Amino acid sequence: MSYIVAFASISFYNHYHVKRTKQLSDKINIGHYVIGYIFLFYLVVTLRELIGFPTISQWGREFSSKGTFIYPTIDFLLFDSGIQTSDIINGLLFVPFGFFLPVLWQKYDWLLLTIECTLSAAVVVEIGQLFMAEGMTDVSDVLTSVVGGIIGWGCYRLFRSAIHRVLVPEPGYTFSRFLAAEPYVYLLIAVISVVLS
Repeated sequence: MSYIVAFASISFYNHYHVKRTKQLSDKINIGHYVIGYIFLFYLVVTLRELIGFPTISQWGREFSSKGTFIYPTIDFLLFDSGIQTSDIINGLLFVPFGFFLPVLWQKYDWLLLTIECTLSAAVVVEIGQLFMAEGMTDVSDVLTSVVGGIIGWGCYRLFRSAIHRVLVPEPGYTFSRFLAAEPYVYLLIAVISVVLS
């Protein structure tokens, strides 16, 4: 269900996007849309299958059995048990995120913007952990996620010239806040589609 909602939503968004860019007589490479679908698939799989982001049905079961679906457990200590395998895995989950951003959008060629967007995504994931009985919001996870995003960005930089021969990143559009914030739109679509599943 979450995959259907995600792909239907991004298709609707892309239709809107094509109409808006035609007004400027820009031609966006079809590769941008293909890579965008892959990016969305990565986001949904990561949230749903790997992280286990909470869904409305899980919240209903939790509330009916335990009387709550909020678990306000937050670990503010950085690596209080040392660096664990889970920390490394968490960082690796965000390597594709840091890679996809500059591949798809030109402004993320700048590392600080990639860090900002990766940090935002990591915070969304950790907020989601507040609504999971088996999860825990952890500041260390935010840090490892950002490091993973930086590694992904570094991988992009290594292969930048080869990538640009095939796909030129989309420029940032300033005529529409909606289009200028496109990576956040993808993240929002992924979160909503997983929560609704």
